[in-house]
Amino acid sequence: ERESLLQSTADDTFPLEEAPNGVLDERQDGARYPHRARAAITSTDSRVGRTWDAPVQAPESAADQALAKLLRQRNQLCGSVARAAMSAELAAMAMAVRKRDADGIAESAAAVIECLGAQVAGSFSA
Repeated sequence: ERESLLQSTADDTFPLEEAPNGVLDERQDGARYPHRARAAITSTDSRVGRTWDAPVQAPESAADQALAKLLRQRNQLCGSVARAAMSAELAAMAMAVRKRDADGIAESAAAVIECLGAQVAGSFSA
């Protein structure tokens, strides 16, 4: 049924008389097919194997310098606080050992572990 429909319907835009053996492939007879536009290619330049200059750092503004100074001071202060807390907890542990206070030793040991954690965390954020 499809074949008879195709044969009975004439298409004046496609001359069959010129191609009795069938239609050629687009690569051989491009005139029979609509024009296809090429894809938009932005660059055919390959960057593989090229050397690049290192980026140049922009000069720091006064605000950047002030912020850097404040951050250094904050890091120094946090480090000092962590060291002071560690010293205080170690002193408290020594006093608990001297008094033979097992509960005080356990509390001080837990506090020392927290101080160690704070120092490790501070070393990663600095």
